[in-house]
Amino acid sequence: MNKYASTFFLLCVILFIGLLGCGEDSKISGHPLPIIGQSILIVTSEGADQVPDIYTNPDSIFVDIGETIKFTSNYTLNGQPISGETANQFYASHLWNIEGDLFNVSSFRYSFDSPGEKKAILKTADYFGDTLSDTVFIFVNTPAEINLISPFDRYNQVDPLLKNALEMEWETKGIDPWENSNCYLYIDTDKAKVWDNLQGVVNCSKKVYLHGPLTLEDTSSTLYWAMQMTTFTADSYEEVRSPIYSFTTLLPQGDSSVVKIPYSFKHYHLEDSLSTDIILINAAGDTLKKFQTRTPYGSITTNVKEQNNLQIVVKENRHSEYRHDVVKVDIPAHSTVFVDSIFMVDSIPPMLEFTKSLYSTEAFVNIAVLDNGSGVNWGSLQTFVNGIDVDAIYMPPFIMIPKEVFMGKAKISFFVEDNARNASSPLFWKAENINNSVAISGPFIDTGNSYGQAE
Repeated sequence: MNKYASTFFLLCVILFIGLLGCGEDSKISGHPLPIIGQSILIVTSEGADQVPDIYTNPDSIFVDIGETIKFTSNYTLNGQPISGETANQFYASHLWNIEGDLFNVSSFRYSFDSPGEKKAILKTADYFGDTLSDTVFIFVNTPAEINLISPFDRYNQVDPLLKNALEMEWETKGIDPWENSNCYLYIDTDKAKVWDNLQGVVNCSKKVYLHGPLTLEDTSSTLYWAMQMTTFTADSYEEVRSPIYSFTTLLPQGDSSVVKIPYSFKHYHLEDSLSTDIILINAAGDTLKKFQTRTPYGSITTNVKEQNNLQIVVKENRHSEYRHDVVKVDIPAHSTVFVDSIFMVDSIPPMLEFTKSLYSTEAFVNIAVLDNGSGVNWGSLQTFVNGIDVDAIYMPPFIMIPKEVFMGKAKISFFVEDNARNASSPLFWKAENINNSVAISGPFIDTGNSYGQAE
């Protein structure tokens, strides 16, 4: 058949619907109808920092809740891939059905907000009366999680000889019916090395029991423990870890206990040293012990007798804007007690003060910026005269404003933060230049939202 006859025949096939042909002279019996094939292309993990996973006509895939999945319908003609534009000539309609959500487009993105077994069905009806159908099973994983139950964090009543085994218990979440799981127990005396010291692989759904002795020294020991859970299928896996907990053994002998007090000063970056008192006071108000430190962070460890309502007072003498509420703890017998970290906080903003009320012979009007805590953040400072940001000279601890800035009456205000992000109060001062002498009055409370003109 020549090229014109071939072209005519192909047009006949494309336009063929039901039993209608292109005319009495059309001879199609010797030319088989084109065979349309269909497949589903799935791309997952399309995050900016993730490598996409690509599946062509899979039976099933595994995804996470909220993970974006791109569904695309692919077609072939007589076994050869064809473009979407070409495929449009051979099918009448196509329809996606994903858990009751219907789509009649070739490609779209979708995500699941609940776990479980889902289905994606693609059905295509061609012009020859056939319907193609493909189904993909999508297993949406429950987020995996493992949490420690017993011994609870910082438990301090463990028998060092473990005459009775120590029960270790945890709970797991997110092991789906199609997944297998393994759990791993880690224990070490150094918290930083816990994940390097695997004790064994355990059943995720059962407790384990730790046998002693736990220490050979005449003191208490602190051990840190954690769990890792791995859930997996034939072609994927997920690992999750618990927080790291600790437990401490009782002191073998003696009539005292141990208390450990960690402390830290937030946002402290000054070069000069601190002068901090850490004072232990009993319930009757008697001072038991007093320690002094000069560093912005550290820990105090000391022996104390069994008692209730031991008060821990932390007082900074040099940078007095750093403060903390009194801490009270109970001290059981023969125990090591870990106090929660005491964070010293500066919550007081910088103060501003004019050095004089009248500047006659001086070339500058000087303002002292004072902060007895984390220190002034000089990069945050702005000086406003009549609402305009002016170029003042900053020579810590002073702001220096040239006198010629003040013409007649003026309103002066400032914005400054300390290193703890405490902002200065909304105050302003009034200035009046009379014969090149600048008189200052104030401060006054600025009730407006912006720095306005002087009255």
